[in-house]
Amino acid sequence: MKKIFSILFALVLVVSLGLATAAPVLAGTIIHVPSDYDTIQEAIDNAEDGDTIMVAAGEYEAAFVVNGKANISIISTEGATVTAAVYVPGLGETDVWVMAAVNASENINIEGINFDGTDVSEDGSICGIVYADSTGRIADLTVENIYDSTLGAGVAIIGDAGTSTVEITGSTTSHNRIGIYFFGDSSLDSLEAHFNNIVGNNASGVVNDGFGGTVNATHNWWGDASGPYHESLNPDG
Repeated sequence: MKKIFSILFALVLVVSLGLATAAPVLAGTIIHVPSDYDTIQEAIDNAEDGDTIMVAAGEYEAAFVVNGKANISIISTEGATVTAAVYVPGLGETDVWVMAAVNASENINIEGINFDGTDVSEDGSICGIVYADSTGRIADLTVENIYDSTLGAGVAIIGDAGTSTVEITGSTTSHNRIGIYFFGDSSLDSLEAHFNNIVGNNASGVVNDGFGGTVNATHNWWGDASGPYHESLNPDG
């Protein structure tokens, strides 16, 4: 009996060790700005697949660019605000000043960070957030006061050279020239824009400039209960 018990105990121990060994290890590191790195850009440059960058409250007078990265989240739960832009040549075959850009990257999430273009007065096209040939999610943030005579888009999704699949949710784009701008060809897959406030933009709330995929922009607030303005379909919007 003792021998049988010993064998059973050994089997249970081996199985338990095997399960413990097989248990998945949580991937990714939490990086804090500015305690770990002074700027959001420095944190991005040092981030690896699966990392989360937590941005503390405050004004950040430096834009940021995510280039060739994957599975990174850039989040603020305390009210961080970006107030500057950087020039990025050839972003989706377009030269543009941006406050945040995601280029040739996969599953990049930007959440809770506000972008205020009041003090951005560069010559040329200006955008708040640009996703070019990238996938990811834009959530729970505000993009406002982005204006120039060429573009002036709060959010721009570009996909000339690859595939962009982006979800925009719970966010506000206001007092820009264009709220959300889609540009590209049939290489673009799909875009989801739900539960956003798209109001007070000078030229248009949403512009589709050659985008060949599917845009689902239901359940947004356009400033009027009837929906977005359209010259013939909804002139009172």
